[in-house]
Amino acid sequence: MSENKPFEKLWEDAESISDMSEEARSQLYISLQESITDYKKLDKLPSPEIQDALKTKKLGEIIFQIAELSKIDNINAYKALAIENEFRRK
Repeated sequence: MSENKPFEKLWEDAESISDMSEEARSQLYISLQESITDYKKLDKLPSPEIQDALKTKKLGEIIFQIAELSKIDNINAYKALAIENEFRRK
């Protein structure tokens, strides 16, 4: 793993390296659903250490896919999260 970067920089890196081909974009929703399903299945693993390592990897995949989605739709992810935080505080 590289040096510690601010989250915003990691997000920008993910957006810049994501594959925006037509085929990749059409697969994004399917991949995101599959990643979330796989993440939930990791709770069944017997070893907490393995569970943690695999959940960390899988969550990274999910966050990367969300970064791709925000780039495709030109959504300000910070603003979207701020709006959702405000909504949930009410």
